[in-house]
Amino acid sequence: MKQLLLLSTYLFCLNTTLYSQLPNGSPAPSFTVTDINGNTHSLNQYLSEGKIVILDFFTSWCWPCWYYKETGELENLYNTYGPDGSNEIVVLQIESDQATGFEHLNGEVVNNYDWISTSELPIIDDANIGEDYGITNYPTYIIVCPNGSGNGLIYEQTIPLENAFLSAFGLNCGNQLIGIENYLAITDDEIELCSVSDDFNVTIKNRGLNPILSAKVELVGLNFETILNFSDTLFPNEERIVSITNPLINGDSNIVLRILEVNGFLAHQSSFTEKEIELKYSLYLSSREITVNFFTDNWPMATTWKIIDENQEIVAQGGPYVGFVASPGGTDAFKKKTVDVILPTGNHCYSVLMHDLTGDGMQEGIGLNNGGFGIQILNKGEEIINCDPKSFWKNVELKNNFRTDDFSTESYKSEEDFSFYPNPANNFLFIEFQNPTIIDEIKAFQLTDFSGKVLSQLKVFEAKNNLIELDLSRIQKGVYLLSFVTSNEVFSKYLIIE
Repeated sequence: MKQLLLLSTYLFCLNTTLYSQLPNGSPAPSFTVTDINGNTHSLNQYLSEGKIVILDFFTSWCWPCWYYKETGELENLYNTYGPDGSNEIVVLQIESDQATGFEHLNGEVVNNYDWISTSELPIIDDANIGEDYGITNYPTYIIVCPNGSGNGLIYEQTIPLENAFLSAFGLNCGNQLIGIENYLAITDDEIELCSVSDDFNVTIKNRGLNPILSAKVELVGLNFETILNFSDTLFPNEERIVSITNPLINGDSNIVLRILEVNGFLAHQSSFTEKEIELKYSLYLSSREITVNFFTDNWPMATTWKIIDENQEIVAQGGPYVGFVASPGGTDAFKKKTVDVILPTGNHCYSVLMHDLTGDGMQEGIGLNNGGFGIQILNKGEEIINCDPKSFWKNVELKNNFRTDDFSTESYKSEEDFSFYPNPANNFLFIEFQNPTIIDEIKAFQLTDFSGKVLSQLKVFEAKNNLIELDLSRIQKGVYLLSFVTSNEVFSKYLIIE
């Protein structure tokens, strides 16, 4: 049914320009253009290298174009057989509406989708190419087959599915693609952690031709390797989240993860098999009391939100709000809906989820969140979240965004006995004592997470009179408990490292 729906919706995105599409078997009009990232693409150069070229003609506002893009069929083909795979094909997305610009491709204009941050394919914003090919409907997919002389012949592909493309390559181009084996890709650019001691949940994808049963990965520069054994076979194009033991990284805020072996063989190497990943840590709340403000658009019935803990238990939720089912407006349209929440006791890490029933996001009208919509969360009056995903989304997750714990400072010395600055800190921290004799009694400085686990012993950079300078240059950004121990007392305070 989805395929029939997709093909039938092509008629909804029409170009009113009066020219006709070039017939199958026609010579391909050549072009040399620059994509939105500054990379140059020459059609004749690709064809002279014997590569098949797929041209995806779309517009930033075309719903069928977006629907097909979201299926991932073309990206699967590109990632397996493109530059990071077997390097046998090239795929170019060509935005073909003369009136659109970068802000449309970025989804900043109402009724346009965010192509830039969600597509792995090269994007070219040049309507002239579509005119040269006589494109009148969107999306239109053109296969350009190399003819051995640096030129090519064009064939329209009307069934936009990966296997259909592969069949068309053989039928029209006389090429059976070879592909590649043992290709396991890392798809994450960032990982959200509750604390610095958490294991990593990493998303990997099989982009090769063979099933995968195991893989060896390493954290580059840390002499740390681990074997991933999959209880269920990871089949081609299948994606999975795997857990990797945290070796207590206390240096930079990024890690580099590398796939070494797949199924006992050397892994195919690409930009997706050795990847730098940013680590993001949840914000520690100063109290369990939060205020949630949800800003509705003109379709309040369509959107909901919830806050869940690390066990997927719902601790707060809101919506759908009062409105009409089949038309805009209603009591809760363009409102700020406020809920005060007291989070449960215990050590917990929370994620925020938003859902839009229709999948077009929140875009109708001017909202009360600085003109937009979405969700805002306050902790003791301080804003900790303000998320407006804008147009065309169905699900948004702010994973491991904030946390609470049961740590109590009642058994520790008063804050009046010492102070430190700056907080948040960066490379260095200064600790000032009311009683300078305490400095001589200090046995250790250490950072712990909120479970009490010691993560690092800190080096004293310099000590003068009642002032100590600590070196934080190798410490991961996050929220910690800074403690130091004398012969009979423990001093502790919360420290944020940015």
